[in-house]
This record gives sequence, structure tokens and C-alpha cells, in this order.
Amino acid sequence: MRMNEPGRWPHGTPERLAEYEELMRSGLAVDVTHKAPKWFSGPVAIEASCYDRLVAWHAEAQRRLRLHLDEAQRLVHMLDASGIAITSTGGCFICKAVDAAGRDVQPERHVLTLTNYGGPSQPAWLIHG
Repeated sequence: MRMNEPGRWPHGTPERLAEYEELMRSGLAVDVTHKAPKWFSGPVAIEASCYDRLVAWHAEAQRRLRLHLDEAQRLVHMLDASGIAITSTGGCFICKAVDAAGRDVQPERHVLTLTNYGGPSQPAWLIHG
């Protein structure tokens, strides 16, 4: 599912790129470029809170949910799901995943946003909830 709201996601500017770099420096975003498919054609990051809930489960969540899913598989699933939202500026997509902060092990649909902080020729992608 992709939302058709072209005015919602502004095009990248140098100020927005500086904001993206600050998110990376401050630890509020996790760089996942090493696992991202080539069609992103630029750096990819996930908001830290979203990454912790949907990708990098802590040990307490694994014990409580009695479920162990490989972190790399969860990350690849999220990156693949984001492919439908990849346009020059970004968009929304739905990712079906088990939330580490959730109450049960049933996968739920999460609406996430893919935003391009760079320009069309030099994208810098951020996935956030």
C-alpha cells in the first residue's frame, strides 16, 4: 500500500541532509545500509525506537514472547516491505512484524514511513514509525 500524497514528503535539501546526519550522530537512527537492497542507491537508516521494537529484540522480549527470530531476517523483511514506498521523496508502507513491546507473538501490521532526506540524485533514506 502506498499513500498518494506528494505534498506530504518534501524534497531533500542541504538542511534536511544535515538533520539526517545529526540523527545518525546522536544515535536516534541506526544505519542499515549494509543490508539494504541496491535499489535504495544511498544510505538507509531506521529510527532507533522502531529498530528496537521491530528488528533488534532484547533478551527480555525473547523470553517473554518465547520466540526467537533471526534479527537479520526481520531487518531484510522490513527493507523488502519498504520497497513499495520508494519514490523520489518517500511514502508509507505496511510491514507485518512482531512487536517486541507487544503482548503476544502474533505478527501485526505496522504503518511505517520512508523519507528521503537527500535529493533525488543523492538519496538518504530514513524508515520511521
